[in-house]
Amino acid sequence: MNTELDILKKIQENKKKPTHVRLISRQTGFGPDYLRYICKDLLRKNLVNYQGGDWYLINRRGEEELERKGLIKLRKPSKITKISTVSGLAFWKPKEIEVKTIPVVSHKIEMDFSKPKEEKLSLGKKVEKAVLFLKKLRSGK
Repeated sequence: MNTELDILKKIQENKKKPTHVRLISRQTGFGPDYLRYICKDLLRKNLVNYQGGDWYLINRRGEEELERKGLIKLRKPSKITKISTVSGLAFWKPKEIEVKTIPVVSHKIEMDFSKPKEEKLSLGKKVEKAVLFLKKLRSGK
């Protein structure tokens, strides 16, 4: 078995609790530094989540990878529920899905597309003189 998959399986065995590198080290016999390296590689591949310190938690993608390799079997919920059995015949009905509605708040945005306002900039005296000179040239005076 691949070392990464072996370590991923050890992390998965703790179910929903984060696993410390030292615990995996004791279980597998690998050194903690090597396990940190492997866990960082699993994190880079997005198979585990980093929980701070040396704690790691397997995520859904990691579980799917283990299932794809045949190391675990995930229990998938059934989408069909059995309603009743009448004289040996079973009637099936899809599960009802609860739909939550989110209130939508619309805000009216008002935009003013009128003429732009002209404001005098506080520029240096030389720049202001140059601007006035250019305005006079433009107007032809």
